[in-house]
Amino acid sequence: MNITDELRATLESAFDEARARRHEYVTLEHLLLALCGNLEGLKILKATGVDVDQLLEDIEGYLDENVDPVPDGQELEPRQTVAFWRVLQRAAMHVQSSGKHEISAGNVLASLFREDESQAVFLLKKQGITRLDITRFLSHGVRKQRALPMRPIGEAEGDDAFDEESLDNPLDAFTTDLVDRAEKGLIDPLVGRKREVSLVCETPASGRPRSSRGWRSPSTRGTSPSFSPTRGSTRSIWVPCWRGRATAVTSRSGSRR
Repeated sequence: MNITDELRATLESAFDEARARRHEYVTLEHLLLALCGNLEGLKILKATGVDVDQLLEDIEGYLDENVDPVPDGQELEPRQTVAFWRVLQRAAMHVQSSGKHEISAGNVLASLFREDESQAVFLLKKQGITRLDITRFLSHGVRKQRALPMRPIGEAEGDDAFDEESLDNPLDAFTTDLVDRAEKGLIDPLVGRKREVSLVCETPASGRPRSSRGWRSPSTRGTSPSFSPTRGSTRSIWVPCWRGRATAVTSRSGSRR
């Protein structure tokens, strides 16, 4: 099982950080601190809504206040903790089971969340980040609501590329108003399914009789499908059946079937 060059540099950075602080062990906090400097890890953290600057401040504060350094004059070669080893092993097992051949920073981040009792995971959850956020972005590229949306092709880069209004309205940022596009003639016409669309439009939501005036057209041109008129004390309800056919169920007034 191989690891990417970026992840290898990140692991070395975690050991260097522990060595510079004269810490006896390389912990998950050192690993998370190094992942914040990893290009892929930083991209994932920002995409899932992490305030990276605040996260760095919290990690450094924890390391300064809670991890005692080894006194000067003693030989020091930091060793990884059991939790550190478990995270890497779990990431390797996940990559192997998925049929891939390289461990990346994203696999390590997802594996990190299994260590619920670590301070690193606590600091991530403090910002509302879950393992599901990480895995959804890794699998489908789904970003969290408050994260910056993907920049459209050709749009200018920089901090001014996105405004606050687009971030506060996810519907405008991530969806398309199909009704508006249809009214402007920007949607391709539906070919070969006119009969099926008409049957769907003729299907009432309940058993109450309705006229064709209350139904919207499958297009935006104002045309409506015609209904067979009711006769006497009976009413006809169009319902879809299997294989795209429709049938009329007739019932008398005052009775329901």
